[in-house]
Amino acid sequence: MIKILIMCTTLMLLTTNEYKCRATWYDTTKHKKVYRKHSTAAVSNDLIRDMNLNVGRVYGDRITKGSLLKVTNTTNNKIDTVEITDVSNGGNRHIDLSLSCFEKISKKNIGTVSVLVKKI
Repeated sequence: MIKILIMCTTLMLLTTNEYKCRATWYDTTKHKKVYRKHSTAAVSNDLIRDMNLNVGRVYGDRITKGSLLKVTNTTNNKIDTVEITDVSNGGNRHIDLSLSCFEKISKKNIGTVSVLVKKI
């Protein structure tokens, strides 16, 4: 029974390719070298590793800088698309969203939200 449950969970992860993680925000509006008008994100190494294990195996393409991700706030189901512009060493499957993205899916004063991340 336990083996069957584990297989079903793994299949669901492989078919949806969505990963739950925590998201915070950063502000680049005052830094002209890194500021972009569209939504961006810095993604932790461990989240990229986990996503590449499944996305690369199923679809054949890997997640790198420049990849686009769909980010969904699990509390209110608001969605935004972000471009990965940096990879961080932060752990615990973390994504750091640009302020413009964070404000589309949540209120800035909340600080941290739970999100689903999916490669598009």
